[in-house]
Amino acid sequence: MQVAWLGRLLADFPIIPLRLSRVDDFVQGVDGIRAVIQVKKPLLQTVGESVSTQTLQEALDAYATYIAARYKGPPSAKPLQGCIGLLRQHTPNHLPHKLDADRIETWLAYWCGRPRSKDSDRPLALTTCRNVLTVLRQFLRWLNRSQDFDWTTPLAFDVPRCRIGKLPQDRAKKRRHFKVAELETIWLYAKPWMRALILLALNCGFSKREIATLQDGEVVPGRKHTYIKRHRTKTEVWGEWVLWPETLEG
Repeated sequence: MQVAWLGRLLADFPIIPLRLSRVDDFVQGVDGIRAVIQVKKPLLQTVGESVSTQTLQEALDAYATYIAARYKGPPSAKPLQGCIGLLRQHTPNHLPHKLDADRIETWLAYWCGRPRSKDSDRPLALTTCRNVLTVLRQFLRWLNRSQDFDWTTPLAFDVPRCRIGKLPQDRAKKRRHFKVAELETIWLYAKPWMRALILLALNCGFSKREIATLQDGEVVPGRKHTYIKRHRTKTEVWGEWVLWPETLEG
């Protein structure tokens, strides 16, 4: 009766360590508890089974094998394998059952902080850390359902959203642009209307919306130059642009 009673309590309150008053009754009652509830691996460890000695490095190796089998062929598996390799390089060799909520959050924060590459000693790229965090979440979900490792997701734990730190060079946007030789080729084969669009873009920095809303009355002759004078359609800020002779002709 004591065993059945303890089994029901453990099923209702799995996070509270409960013991019988007599150690002999507790040890001998393991089989009775199993008959009352389906005991998961962490609970079996609580009632006296041996703790697995498999490490996180072994779990990552097993996950890499799983990915290779699931995504056959180099094109689809290579990026994932690269992220798993980075996780192995930067992960302490803990035992999976010690991977609690605090350690998971510390693990996530480590990658949000842009760790340095083991090869170049420079911070890893923002996109690289983002991809590794994605693979890390996938690895934790796989580890939770794997039958080969004694680990389950901590109770009531959700992986938090992460914000990866940016460096000054990350904020400098690298914009695509045409080279002079490329512009010469485009100009050579462009029709008059296309040339007018190119000139408005180069002369005034206009994009599609600004060109599409341009009115004849906004082209204003001056003493020496002809201008485009208008309010910007989005911000209503007043602007004036001196037109090149080629732009005016176009």
